[in-house]
Amino acid sequence: MAPQCAPMGRRVVRAAWQRHGLQCRRLFGAATVAGESLTSRKLGNRTAGCIGMDIPGVLHTERDASAAVNIVRKAFDHGVTLFDVCDDNGSLLPAELFRKATDAGGTPSGLIVSAHIGVANDAVDHSPDALRHQLDTLLKTLGTQSIPLLSLAGVDPNQPWEASLGLMKEFREQGLCDMVGVSDVHDTAHITTALDKAGIVAVRHRMSVVNRHVQSSGILDLCDQKSLAVLAYRPFGPPDNIAKLAHHPTLRQLADKHDTTPLQICLSWLLLTPCIIPLSPLPSVRLDGADVDLDLADLELFQKMQTEA
Repeated sequence: MAPQCAPMGRRVVRAAWQRHGLQCRRLFGAATVAGESLTSRKLGNRTAGCIGMDIPGVLHTERDASAAVNIVRKAFDHGVTLFDVCDDNGSLLPAELFRKATDAGGTPSGLIVSAHIGVANDAVDHSPDALRHQLDTLLKTLGTQSIPLLSLAGVDPNQPWEASLGLMKEFREQGLCDMVGVSDVHDTAHITTALDKAGIVAVRHRMSVVNRHVQSSGILDLCDQKSLAVLAYRPFGPPDNIAKLAHHPTLRQLADKHDTTPLQICLSWLLLTPCIIPLSPLPSVRLDGADVDLDLADLELFQKMQTEA
């Protein structure tokens, strides 16, 4: 891991982008491919490193709690600033682990904690009492009075979407969170409403070479146009898919070409779009995605992977 991202200018050869801009957009979607910075990424009113850490994902790959705490602390040492601390099912175990890591001392300033409410025991519940209770429990678990980024998870068919967003806005106005986002919302209409009614700054969603719903649904284009960060968790797909990706022939071909690993190639592909912040569950990958210069031919191989999927 390294303290910051290498400049993005090399990742897509500028001449190729200028000659084949429309083709690049066809291959990767309409979202702008990065060609300038980025040593960091914009996240609302804050600045985050270009790759964050998915602590629930860490716990899927490292069952020993003390070892997982050490992984988080090493991420501190290497300049990682964004940490996602809530599991899909509403479990607060990742938040407990993060607090243990920070309680050990020597925690750097400026960390951005991303958490979500609205899901408990694998069920979506946006009732006001449930959201307030979940937030109160989350704050106590983290040992803090405010969360940098709080997202509303899912869409509850039993609760008006705008009312749930209104409550999230209240939480921000009360100082219980600094920024608001949404998580696992699968269509642009709900995201557009969330932007209008709650001023969201981020969309947390699964995104990987094996799950491109964010692209096909138009969510990525919307986020790129509206300057919303996309927190791409599970950037290698489900936990049991990681080994499969590591041996995928196309990814191995690209890894050999760029003298890196297949999983690093996956992160570099996500980093081509400047609004995406991958959340990596693995300490074994470089959390800067650096030194991988994906070109037009590489993008065509990624497109072929999608066609074959």
